[in-house]
Amino acid sequence: MAIRNITVQLYETGGTVPIPDVSIEVWNAGGDSLVTAGISDANGQKLLLLADGTYNFKFVKSGFNFSPSVVVISAAATVTIYGTAIAFSGLTTYADVKEFLKVGNDNDQSLLGRLVLAASDFLTTWLSRDIKSQTYTEYRNGKGHSKLMLKNYPVTAVSSLAINGVPIPLSDGQSVGYLFDERSLYLIGYTFTIGFLNVKIVYTAGYTTIPYAISQACIDLVALKYKEKDRVGVQSINLATETITYKTWDLTSQAKGMLNEYRRTTPIDQ
Repeated sequence: MAIRNITVQLYETGGTVPIPDVSIEVWNAGGDSLVTAGISDANGQKLLLLADGTYNFKFVKSGFNFSPSVVVISAAATVTIYGTAIAFSGLTTYADVKEFLKVGNDNDQSLLGRLVLAASDFLTTWLSRDIKSQTYTEYRNGKGHSKLMLKNYPVTAVSSLAINGVPIPLSDGQSVGYLFDERSLYLIGYTFTIGFLNVKIVYTAGYTTIPYAISQACIDLVALKYKEKDRVGVQSINLATETITYKTWDLTSQAKGMLNEYRRTTPIDQ
């Protein structure tokens, strides 16, 4: 039986960015006997020597998802595998959660993802505002003033402003138009003319990097629920399937103190 040189090449999904340090296991067709194993190098590659036949390839690296692959070997070849980076859309990262919990594998990856999303939703509600940077379109009532506080902050860019359908230019501080800071719009030579939803603002607000206090509060909430699964006597809790909810008392007084800086406490008029 011929022995072949097989190069395993690992890329991030959708491109040619190599994935180093991936644990590679090659099992027989029945999946009950390990044939060989190795780790991908800095170029995302690993050279394996395999006889002709059918094999089950398994790949593991923290922060990535890989699908097991069945490969038929009949000639020297390159086996290209794509891995998808795990991107939590919540207020902390998978890597930070794993490090805090001292989790050494990815067995609970799906569970941790659900916990992060639940904790993030709870914090967003408790803070009464969105935290991550995104683009907003607001329609507001004009009240005849030259200042308008925006609903989301910190404001990082204003794409456009129109009053009664008339575009207002960005001012340089001297010319007529609008200026903005992290919270508000200011007009020079104009007013927000009285009207119903006659002011339209398109702007970007929020944090591109989640503030430490918020990220750590999210991690703490994840840890609180995650540790319940191993608590002695708690057998009715099935975090893999149940709806995960948090209550205000799940936040420590220390966490609340750190988060108050980011909490919206006063409503903004339409």
